[in-house]
Amino acid sequence: MSKYEIGAKGEFVVAEMLKSDGWRIAHASNLDGVAGDSGAPLVRGDDDGKIMPDIHAMKDGRTVWVEVKLKRSGAEWIHKNDQYEHFIDAPNWKSYNEVQSASGCEVWLVIIEVPDQTVRRQLIENINVVGFWSDTDVEQCDGTKYGGEGVFVPQSDFMPVDLPSSLSGEISEQRQLEGTVDPDGEVLPNMNSDSSDSFDAGQHGLGDFATDGGKEKDTEADDE
Repeated sequence: MSKYEIGAKGEFVVAEMLKSDGWRIAHASNLDGVAGDSGAPLVRGDDDGKIMPDIHAMKDGRTVWVEVKLKRSGAEWIHKNDQYEHFIDAPNWKSYNEVQSASGCEVWLVIIEVPDQTVRRQLIENINVVGFWSDTDVEQCDGTKYGGEGVFVPQSDFMPVDLPSSLSGEISEQRQLEGTVDPDGEVLPNMNSDSSDSFDAGQHGLGDFATDGGKEKDTEADDE
C-alpha cells in the first residue's frame, strides 16, 4: 500500500465522521483535479498556489477547511520542552494559515495517532508553534530526520474526538480507534459559542524557535 493510500484511509475516516455529523463535504483532490501521488491540491492565484487542506466542509451556513494528518509513529517526546509534540511540514503549515486568512473560513487540523489509535482535532489558530526545524537542521541531518523544514506543535493543544463504532478498525485491523468525548459531541465544535472547548493559545506563526528535535533517531515519514 502506497503512502498516498495509507494517508487516504485517515482522510476517509474523518470525512465519514463529518458526514455522520451532518456536514456536506468536498475532497480537495476533486476541487483541484489532483489524483494519486501526482501532487497536493492547490488553491491557485495569479502567480502562486497554496496547499489546500484535505476537506472542504459545509453545515448550517458554516464553511470550514479540514486537514488530516495520519501519524504512524504517534506524537514524539521533545526533551527540551518536556512534552509530546507533532511535527508539521513548514510549507503545509504556512499554506493552511494563508488559506484561512484568504478565505475567512476556519481551518481545522485533525491528527490520527496510529500507535494509540486516537483522533484529535484543533482549530489551527488555537495551535501553538513551540519549535522550528530549520534548513540548517535539515542539512546537518542530511534530510534523514523529518525530511524538511517544519514546525513543532504540542499534542496537548489538540482535543480528542469521539469515533463512531462503525468506523473502528478503518486505520488498523489490529486495534480500534478510540475517542474520549461524548458520543453525541460535535466533530468540529463551534469555537464562537459559550460552550466551546477553546482556550487562549499563544504563538501561532513560523517564528525562529529553538528545539532539540526530539530523540536522536531517524523518524519515519508520516502519511499525510
